Amino acid sequence: MYIESGLDIGPGMEISLPPYPTTVEYLLVAGGGGGGAIGAGGGGGVVFGNYNIPAAATINTTIGGGGSSSRDVQGTTGSNSSFVNDLDLTKSGSIYLNGTSQYLTTPYNSVFDFGSGDFTIEGWYNFTTLNGNSSGIDTLVILGNGAAGGPAYISCAWGITYNAGALKLSRYDGTPGITTDYTLTFTPSTPLRTGAWYHVACTKSGSDVRMFLNGYQVGTTQSTANTYSSINSNPLYVGSFQNQGYLSNFNVSNLRIVKGVAVYTSNFTPSRNALTATQAANVNGSPSAAITGTQTSLLLNTVYGANYLKDSSSYNLTITNVNSATSQTLEPIYTVTSYGGGGGGSWSAGSGNDGKYGGSGGGGGGYPSAGSVGAGFQGQGLNYTGTTGGAGGVGVISAITGTSYYWAGGGGGGGGSASSTGGPGGFGGGQGGVGISGFGTMGTGYNNATTGGAGTNTGGGGGGSDPYNPQNIGTGGSGIAVFRYPAIFNAASATTGSPIISTVDGYRVYIFTGSGSITF
Repeated sequence: MYIESGLDIGPGMEISLPPYPTTVEYLLVAGGGGGGAIGAGGGGGVVFGNYNIPAAATINTTIGGGGSSSRDVQGTTGSNSSFVNDLDLTKSGSIYLNGTSQYLTTPYNSVFDFGSGDFTIEGWYNFTTLNGNSSGIDTLVILGNGAAGGPAYISCAWGITYNAGALKLSRYDGTPGITTDYTLTFTPSTPLRTGAWYHVACTKSGSDVRMFLNGYQVGTTQSTANTYSSINSNPLYVGSFQNQGYLSNFNVSNLRIVKGVAVYTSNFTPSRNALTATQAANVNGSPSAAITGTQTSLLLNTVYGANYLKDSSSYNLTITNVNSATSQTLEPIYTVTSYGGGGGGSWSAGSGNDGKYGGSGGGGGGYPSAGSVGAGFQGQGLNYTGTTGGAGGVGVISAITGTSYYWAGGGGGGGGSASSTGGPGGFGGGQGGVGISGFGTMGTGYNNATTGGAGTNTGGGGGGSDPYNPQNIGTGGSGIAVFRYPAIFNAASATTGSPIISTVDGYRVYIFTGSGSITF
């Protein structure tokens, strides 16, 4: 008799299970930031959940290394960890714009004129550089010029841009007397960073405009009576501020423009499937509104290969690729990514480096005054306080390997005078910060290294150094990927990268401390 999920399969009855799992549990940790001269590195990002896998798929893993460190400088950011299966990877991709000569455009079409109605503009963006052109403006997508006479940076029917640390919806339609309210500004709590995927969505429902970043509303809902329409039939641009040469440097994937529907009006989970031109409610994002008929004005799924410029909306618009923007396999939909922790600050450059999205910021350095802490998430090293280094943040706890461990807490911020002591490392972190005469406490994560280092394969941040004894600087801990599924299913048919394989508590467990693959 076989019993599963409360079902009693009696004599003469049987169920048929596939030989391999269709879902695996995972834990993915990125590399921790390297310690600086005083400031400790931040812990790497930690993500976990369930991952659906097609039959006969191979999951390929990339494990991020820890950040480096040396005397008198900031520690470097830890590297990202990621995984994706080979079959789903063929369903997606992205377009890379180099920021110097490349952009996409399509001629004006009335489907882009929203007027005073509802709309949604959304897409995935991964920036290589930020604010790198002469305007300091990163243009995500913009519809031509609204009218002559508006300020240059907002002279458009509508546009989504990022500059001065804020996402903005801009417009100017030539309405007499309009001198303010050209731009609605939405400022994330943490500035955007390079090397991380962001889902950006702007919606208008009635008079309410909302901006979302990775499914979370940015700032407050703003009310507007503005209309968003072109009056001079200029084209739509992706990655270029009209024709003024202000080009942006990013990968873009799954760009969708919808007229007449605010697809999102509250926090939501971005879709883990390629977007479609029509959808039922709560599909391709949850919660989300239904899209019917011809409401989608433009849909660039950016599938890697020959069709990466195809508009999948019912309008099948022609996309002009100016100066040969390239198709790439880098994509945000099916790839699971954890981002590296920021490096610690030095005594001559006190600010800790920002962690990438999901990773911790590095601890503040600075001597004789405290440096600022790098922005980030998860556990985080704190400022040098003048007498004692700040404690490292506590990492994320998980028992996916069969034993409960803390993963990727930040190291402690180091002290900066002869009488100071380093702060303790966070659980799952690396060596705590080091004062000129003191050492912080070692973090208690998985397979920790010796004093002065960071937890190997915890993603823990490296400890800050004694600026006079640079040998005490800690490098960041490297990342790790763990997969497990019930042992009633067959073992993987093949692996590469020498994972640690075990059967624990009724699960088959595969631990990757370096890049590799697992085939079902």
